[in-house]
Amino acid sequence: MLRRSLEIMAASCPLFALLFVPVALAMPHLFPWVALPSSLSGHDLQLLAHKQPYLNVPFFLGRALLYFAVWGSVGVLLFRWSVRQDAEPGITERAVRITLYQRRLASGALPLMVLCLSFASLDWLMSLEPLWQSTVYALTVGCGAVVGALSTVALTAALARGAGQFGALMGPAHFLRLGTLLLGFICLWAYCGFSQFLLMWIASLPEEVTWYRARLDGGWLAVAVALAVGHFGVPFFLLLLRRVKQHAGALAAVGAWLLLMRALDVYWLVWPALSPGTATFHWTSATAWAGVGDGRWPRGCCSRAVATRYQ
Repeated sequence: MLRRSLEIMAASCPLFALLFVPVALAMPHLFPWVALPSSLSGHDLQLLAHKQPYLNVPFFLGRALLYFAVWGSVGVLLFRWSVRQDAEPGITERAVRITLYQRRLASGALPLMVLCLSFASLDWLMSLEPLWQSTVYALTVGCGAVVGALSTVALTAALARGAGQFGALMGPAHFLRLGTLLLGFICLWAYCGFSQFLLMWIASLPEEVTWYRARLDGGWLAVAVALAVGHFGVPFFLLLLRRVKQHAGALAAVGAWLLLMRALDVYWLVWPALSPGTATFHWTSATAWAGVGDGRWPRGCCSRAVATRYQ
């Protein structure tokens, strides 16, 4: 039932590869391991030298190209096959064959997609502070990404309720399952994030606690509390209510709220690394988010979110 919305989102991955070009051009200003600061101690320089075979510009850009190639090719193929299947006059032999192709590609590519997402989170987020590391970081970021994807689906499903669109075919039972899945990944995101914090708080190692000090001092504690309440507490209790999960508008409101929390979470992860010290919000951060979609991308998903023929 949710195939077409997810296919449209996956097929848009090649467009987002263009947004990586400014990141590639600004690497010396974003990632300390590109041009090592002179203020680093001998131990820190030795540690970064040990990571140099992985953290170097050519390999970094090559991995990014691989990530976008995997995400884009899988997304575009699934979407194209789905459109071709819709063009068939009925349940023909070709339509059945396309379904088999989709199932094989989706199941076979899933482990590769997870690996690409995990390594992308390490490359693009964790390496902003290359002296810090966490084994659960990629899982936390991945769970947050799934929360964002499911929230977008919930929002588009409520908006795409026109004739022939997939949202019009969804009943309370479908929204209930979608809300339950969203609740599960919210809990998993919170569990991973809290486990990481608890383990590092117990160990209290200087090379580990500095990451949290940068995100709890200087006003960032208020952002962390807002995430704990807004990204977990509020949606958790709302999604425990069956009537909220079954109602398209209510679930869409929760999804829209979670998308705002996802933006805040990414900001909390990235900005203290780029601008240590007092918590600030620069106007370019808002315009950057607006420039990515400008509100047109969700509406575009809705306008193209026609239900598949076999739905």
